[in-house]
Amino acid sequence: MRKQDIDFVELVELLYAAAGDAAGWTAFLDRLAQTHGGSGATLLLLDRKSHEYPLLLADSPWLASGYIDSYLAHYGSMNPWIASYMRDTPNLLMRVRHSDELVKAQDFLQSEFFNDWLRPQRLNAAQGIVLLQEEGRAMMLSMLYGESAADAEAATRYLLTRLAPHAKRAAQLHRKVTELQNAAAHASDAFDRVPFAVFFVDASGKVARTNRVADRLLDAGDGLLTDAMGRLRATDARAQERLSALIQGVMQPSASGAGGIVTLPRVARTPLSAMVAPLHGVQHPWWGREDAAGVFINNPDAAPTITAAHLTEAFSLTPAEGRLLWALAAGKRIESYAEEAALSLHTVRGYLKALFQKMDCHTQSDLVRRATGLIRMSVDMQPRR
Repeated sequence: MRKQDIDFVELVELLYAAAGDAAGWTAFLDRLAQTHGGSGATLLLLDRKSHEYPLLLADSPWLASGYIDSYLAHYGSMNPWIASYMRDTPNLLMRVRHSDELVKAQDFLQSEFFNDWLRPQRLNAAQGIVLLQEEGRAMMLSMLYGESAADAEAATRYLLTRLAPHAKRAAQLHRKVTELQNAAAHASDAFDRVPFAVFFVDASGKVARTNRVADRLLDAGDGLLTDAMGRLRATDARAQERLSALIQGVMQPSASGAGGIVTLPRVARTPLSAMVAPLHGVQHPWWGREDAAGVFINNPDAAPTITAAHLTEAFSLTPAEGRLLWALAAGKRIESYAEEAALSLHTVRGYLKALFQKMDCHTQSDLVRRATGLIRMSVDMQPRR
């Protein structure tokens, strides 16, 4: 196999590796810069909507140290090649263009971009190709070189043309992977914020995933724990027998509607209530489907994460009214609240009257019902550490 074909295969392999790992783009660009004696390779994202300066997504170590930062900070906005691309992107899609085709030589040689950024690096020309143009954005792959590499221009054009379909597909795959990673991160964050404990387990009870509330329950070690094999276990023998049976039951092929509830006794504390339900994975033609059991646990002793300040904001109350509503939701009488807050009963009754008006309620029970409804759906506001 010819060397140029070996180079091409290596570059294609690096491209598809970069599709799944953003760090791989630098490795690809570095290898591309070494091919045919190029001095540097860049991958640019051009945003036609925001009119922001071109963003250098990845760079090659072959570009002089510090010049990438100066490009992003200043010279990117003065790049005449990019200005030409931005004006005529639709006609340049998947077509390799030399810098001389984009800007008149006289204008280019007088530009600040050439004299202060390219020339000190002994660069004076480039070839590039627009890989993607979607929703006002364009992605461009370019190679920069100086006079010493001028004799390789034809080979560089040929290589970029061959690489373009693969680079385009790798960029599309990378974007899709990033979208999936973002969706997974959002789901994980939401998973952590729900106000009850969630465990994903297999048929043996081995824990595959927990949320933050579940971690706190396990740390307490009261009513629930994991054994040396990482399996979820109730500390009460009868509860464990019931929990194990429910988990194994929902993992059966015909368990689409199966599941149940088990009470988990604790020492000198209110028992936990656990609900077990099937969680079905995606059916794959090669690997089948990986199902799991979901164990959802409510801890009645857990303090709600919604505060009086949240109630104040949710119902457009004054801070004093919000504190009273919080106290009522916690089961306090207005007389005891007045004493604890060092307020007169007359003042507290004035706050109560305002609550009735603002929340369109007629009784204290109605107020409590609306407040506790919000408290029950409270989520953890803190990010996972």
